[in-house]
Amino acid sequence: MPIYSLLELLGWVVAGILTFFLTQALLLWLLSLIIPYPKRPETPYLHHYTCIITAYKNIIMCNPLVESLLRNDYPGLEIIVVADSCTMEDYHMYGKNIKVLEPESGLGSKVKSMMYAVPHLNPRTEGIIIMDPDNLAHPDFLFNINSYFHKGFDVVQGIRIAKNKNSSVARSDSLGEFYYNFTDRYVAFNVGSSATIAGSGMAIRKERFLAFLESKKVTSKLKEGPILGEDKMLQNFTVLNGGRVAFEPEAIVFDEKLVSGKQVERQRTRWINTYFENIGDAFRLIWKGITRLRWNALVLGVISIKPPLFMLAGSAVIMAILGAFIDLRIPLMLISALILFVLFFIFAAWRSPHSQNVLKSIRGVPKFIWFQVRALLQTGKYRKDFLATDNSQNVSIDEIVDHK
Repeated sequence: MPIYSLLELLGWVVAGILTFFLTQALLLWLLSLIIPYPKRPETPYLHHYTCIITAYKNIIMCNPLVESLLRNDYPGLEIIVVADSCTMEDYHMYGKNIKVLEPESGLGSKVKSMMYAVPHLNPRTEGIIIMDPDNLAHPDFLFNINSYFHKGFDVVQGIRIAKNKNSSVARSDSLGEFYYNFTDRYVAFNVGSSATIAGSGMAIRKERFLAFLESKKVTSKLKEGPILGEDKMLQNFTVLNGGRVAFEPEAIVFDEKLVSGKQVERQRTRWINTYFENIGDAFRLIWKGITRLRWNALVLGVISIKPPLFMLAGSAVIMAILGAFIDLRIPLMLISALILFVLFFIFAAWRSPHSQNVLKSIRGVPKFIWFQVRALLQTGKYRKDFLATDNSQNVSIDEIVDHK
């Protein structure tokens, strides 16, 4: 076969893959239009939960979070705060159902903090709630997340929305959250697959949580250094073992969004590392979905293997330019897919009931993309670093809910 024919074939294959990933979310959404959303069960039974809060060097952010959890007035709730390398004089939320643990030596790992909390779990605990210190729980969060948990799902992911939109960076960060909440959580769960896990604001069945922490992959990775993407590992572990992740859009968690370029670079470096580290599991999910006819695994595998959006769009632009030298139909196909991708991104963000001034926020996206490109260039530099994000938006749940 002539070299040009090989290049042409390769060009079409790469362009086809990029086109699929650019339009995959749109295709799933079209499928979801003919499938009713899983009925939210109404149950009077209230499960017992323990909320684990993993604080690292910044305990002051836990005060409003604990207060917001207590505001739920949920009868079966206990709270464990793991204060890793924290100055405790800034913390003042104590009570009968609140345990504050101070490791003698620094853990420097979210997973290790969760492991540290395990011996202190109440035997009555049925579900584990994971929260980051910068989160705030809506007053109805626990009651809403309890419904799908009672239905038997292994993990129930709540919806994370911004508690701060005071900068163009924060608004751009929120746009991505709106998009993923809709495409990778709401739509994915709607079509019979699993929602992706967001890192916090979810309830995990205790047996699944303990099995995950004791799994060979987790214990072996901890020997290499901090685990940067425990949320993706948990979702893959759950589905590979026959479970499913539900999405409850009424279980609201307010999450602090990034406010500076430095924060974007630091967080996205962690996320990009996580993406590459979990590609193997994504392929395993796809393989299991195909060979065992598991729709849940197949769809989650395809979603998980999709590159970060800026990498996907950037690759499509580069391929469109290169494809012009091979066959003019290649850039035509890719440009069409890019237009559909951008329009659907705006639609997904606009559709969120919590989005405001979406079009105004889009103006800050180019700068936000640049910060992510810089993060990509630093991917290999911080593989052994915990890469915790600095948080500073110390506000109460009353300020957020009243404002909303």
